[in-house]
Formats: sequence, structure tokens, C-alpha cells
Amino acid sequence: MSASRRRFLTTTLGGAAALGLGFSWSSRAHAWGELNDPVAAGPLASGPHPVGGYKVLEIFMYGGVSPWETFYVRGGIPDPFFGMDTQTADLDWSATCTGIPSSSSLTQPFGSDSLGAVRWGPATAPLWRSDIFDRARMVVQFHNLEPHEAAIPLNLTGHVLGRPNFAGLGAAISHRHSTVAHPLPLSYVFMPDGGAIVGDNFQGMTATGTHGGEHKPLLLMMGTSISSISSQLARAGMTTQSDNLLRFYNAQYADKLRWTTGDLVRSKGYSAYNTSLTNLLSAPQLSTLLSGAPLTPSNAATCASFLPAAPSTQIDRTTAAIRAGAFLLSQPAASGGARYVGIIDGGLLQSGGAGYDTHGDSVRVQFVNVFNVAAALAEIIDPAVTPAPGKISLADTLVILRTEFGRTPTTGGSGRDHWPQGYVNTLIGGPVGSRAIAGSIAFAAADRGQAIPNSAVPASPKNRFTPTEFHAAVLMAAGIFPFESENFGIGDMSDSTRDASEELTAANIRTRVLGV
Repeated sequence: MSASRRRFLTTTLGGAAALGLGFSWSSRAHAWGELNDPVAAGPLASGPHPVGGYKVLEIFMYGGVSPWETFYVRGGIPDPFFGMDTQTADLDWSATCTGIPSSSSLTQPFGSDSLGAVRWGPATAPLWRSDIFDRARMVVQFHNLEPHEAAIPLNLTGHVLGRPNFAGLGAAISHRHSTVAHPLPLSYVFMPDGGAIVGDNFQGMTATGTHGGEHKPLLLMMGTSISSISSQLARAGMTTQSDNLLRFYNAQYADKLRWTTGDLVRSKGYSAYNTSLTNLLSAPQLSTLLSGAPLTPSNAATCASFLPAAPSTQIDRTTAAIRAGAFLLSQPAASGGARYVGIIDGGLLQSGGAGYDTHGDSVRVQFVNVFNVAAALAEIIDPAVTPAPGKISLADTLVILRTEFGRTPTTGGSGRDHWPQGYVNTLIGGPVGSRAIAGSIAFAAADRGQAIPNSAVPASPKNRFTPTEFHAAVLMAAGIFPFESENFGIGDMSDSTRDASEELTAANIRTRVLGV
């Protein structure tokens, strides 16, 4: 272990007694003999590199959310919705929906960046509740990959396709927090069985990279076939005798890995097998856990339409997944509760097969889908000190709203095209203590006429971040040093955070991206 990493762990986890990161780090424990005792994740620590042990709810808004009408509405300019003002004003909000914005206040002041005031748009209205709104932090991001199938994996893992460390948050969080005392999965991913194109590479959310296959999140397809999960987990025909025999053979093989006595010789392959076997034998407990989760989607009316059209009714897989994710995260560790839940949000409405891929009909589709996510989050986030059953607290859970890129600041009729040069992802709760914007979206005057003149574009390149830096910040919030060998190197970071050492770069990510 490098001296810098040892100092990092000592500082952030409360000293040498807290260095044991648990069974999930067994490969290092056997190699160095340093990390043996599991510890509970603590609150965000003080010191030069605060890292918490927050649980994570990640919602990936598939297709590319347009920031200009939703999370990044420009204040103080004649054209705040960047060409979509007429469509925004023409939307008819359904009186049957809760949390809809008032006609006199379609936007809510959020904060300011280096270019001026930023507001949240009408579709985000359910999140204007002070306990949520005041714990939100927007992070401006950029990259250079315009196809969905390249941009999605980059945003889900922080790596481009083909990198050995290509892994989602769920694998890293499972690796950090797994213990023998918690045999059920720590990480889950909900994928819609409709409204998502498989070829767009969502596998990044369940990828394990070099963390090991034993840390692969449990993938659950959210749709009408979800009830089959219980029957599969029941393991019909399996007896106690057969399970005991399997345990016996496993123990025999484990003994062959001992040098003489004591700990097993390091074997990554056996570790993955043993964990998988433990999960298999724990299937009845997993079935019991999931039996209490709200896993069945219902039909829901869209909350916005253009007159004279009435709101339509759609299968709402996203809200069902968010409710199920909140249930899993809210369960105590002793009952097998999760530490990470990832959700692919294919949208209540789909555009071209992807919920937010609005090259046309931009405002209606974007607003319906963003509002649907916002309303579901408002439902499952409980401000009480002790949350109600099935709900989460922002005191111990970080919520991430993530997308693969933004949309062009110019319109192509009724929609916008892919635009990775500037978009926002949002952190809510966890270590985020106040409302703020990290970075700013700047572009040349030619991109938006006179809306933002060239003189307003900052000269410094350190006004936006990459998906890698965002991913590293979330790892830190989950209690993971981003520069462990399974994650990233400082060369993966941009000039906005990269420094002379791992420690200095981690400090930059902590302060500039995470805002701690």
C-alpha cells in the first residue's frame, strides 16, 4: 500500500483501528495482512479528504436530458428557454398531478454560476421542496462522444469502452462494503423491459471491471415479468441435504488453498465463486426481502400535454423502480438492505426508443419524463429523522440524477440534437449540504445569437468537469478512495481537478465537484 493511500484511509476513516474495509477487500487483506476487520460506514469525516459511507440511489435519465428547459434555465435574458419559450408556455399541466408548478411561477431560482443566474424549470417543481432543493448540487460536465452507445458507458463508469477498470458504481460500493455478515447483494440495478435499447450499452451499470465478478450488482428487469423473480429464487427441488453437501465440497476446496494453516492463499477466482455460492444459498432470504418490495409497475397519466390533446396513460416502470430502490435502501443491514441501487429511466414517454432523445417534440417529452422522476423522488424522500417504512433519508443517502449528454442550445424545429459539450448532472443529499453549481455551461455567441456574448465566456478551462471526475466524487461520498487500482489514475482526470499527486487530486475532486 502506498504511503499516500495509507494516510488517506487513516485520515478519512478515523485512524488505524478503522483501516479494515471488510471482506470485500479480502485480496488486499491476504496480500498485505493489513485489512482484516469489517467496519461500519461512518459519517463524512473531517480532515483533508472527507469521505463518507453514504448509500447511493443512481437514476440514469436515458437519452440526454435537455438542461435549457429543466435544470439550467437562464435567468435575466429575453429568451430563457433558448427557443422553446412558446412550447413551454403552451403546456397544459394536469390538475390530477401533485406538485405541479403554478402558472405564475414556472421556474424557481436555484443559484448562479460565472455567467449569471440559473433557475430550475417547471418539470422539476416536485423537487422545489426545501429539504430537497436546498440539498442539491449541479455539476456541469462535458466530453466529446456524441453517439448514445459511447456516451452512456462513459457516464455510467467514468471509463470509455474497453478499459480494464470499466465498472459501475454498484461494483465498487459492493467491493467496499461487503462482509461475511451480509450475504445478500449490496447493489441492485433496475432495467426497464421496454423503453431502452439494449445496444446502447447500459451494461456499464452492472459491469465489475477489476473489482471481481462477486461484486456484480443483481440485475432486475422492471416490467410485467417481474413476478417471475420470486419463483426463480425459490430454488424448487433443492433440499437442505443438497445444500449442505455443496457447502462441504466448497470447504474441502477452500482447505486446498491453505499454505499450512490460517488464511487462504489469495485466489480471486475462488473468492468470486465463494461469494456467488453464498448468494445462491441465500436465495430464500433474498426472495423474502424482495417480497416486500413494490416491484409491479402501474399505469400512470402523463402530467403535461399540449392543448387540445389530453394527457396519455403509460406503463410507469420508472416510478416502480424508484419505489423499489427506496425500499431496498431503507432496509436495515441486518435484514439485507442495499447500499446501492441503480435505475435506468427509459422515460414515461419514449422518443425514438429512448426516453429523453428528443430530436422532435422536445418540451412535452422532456417535461413529462423529468416531472415523473421528480414526483417519484419527492414521494420516497422523507425529511423526518426516522423515515417512514420504504422511504429514504438524505442524511444517509446520496441521490444522483445522471444523463449521457445535453441537447444543443439551438433548436431544430421542435427539438434539439445531441450536445456533450455542456450538460448537468445533479447530486442531492448525502454530503451535499447546500445548493450550488459546480462549473458553468459556456458557448460561443454563434451558438445562441446574442443570448450569451463571447465576452461572458470564461477564459479558464476549469469551469466544467468530465464524467470521470463526477464518478470519482460519488465514489468518495460512498467511502471509496478514487485512486485505488480498481478505479482511476490521476491521468484520467481533466485539468479541472488533476494535480501533482493522488492526494491533491482527490482534494480537488472533493472541494470542486462534491463541494465538501
